[in-house]
Amino acid sequence: MQLDDLARRLRRERLVAAATPVSTPVERMIPHRHPMRLVDRVESVDLAAQTIRGVRHVSADDPLLAGHFPGEPVYPGVLQLEMMGQLGLCLLWMLEEGDAPVDARLMKVHHGTFLAPVRPGVEVTIEAAAVERDALAGVIAGQVWDGATLCSTGVMEVYFA
Repeated sequence: MQLDDLARRLRRERLVAAATPVSTPVERMIPHRHPMRLVDRVESVDLAAQTIRGVRHVSADDPLLAGHFPGEPVYPGVLQLEMMGQLGLCLLWMLEEGDAPVDARLMKVHHGTFLAPVRPGVEVTIEAAAVERDALAGVIAGQVWDGATLCSTGVMEVYFA
């Protein structure tokens, strides 16, 4: 699949349709910890479709919102991309059925689109899909939703360390 076509499709349709509930804690799937763990919980996964859905509560008292932007707080786009990437790593962990978190590094953001602001106090839904993967690298696509509003999309490439 061409990444430009994928980026356009992300703006038109949801990544995750139906999925199976998940009870595995996020801490088991990824190495990130507070304050950089940006996925609060994984809600569901569809291993056949290689898609996953998770949730992040954007706290109104998050100190970074005081400076981004004063009087008009908006959750930074780069952290929205990080949410998508972390959820994608959760999916890769489930696909690999490993014991340890997936050791991966972001190589490239192919597409990042910011369509609506993420405001403090909301609980956003994050959706991610594994687009391509082999032993060395993978491509993850993601979306951040505030209810029915698509806030951001991203297509990222990761290198497996």
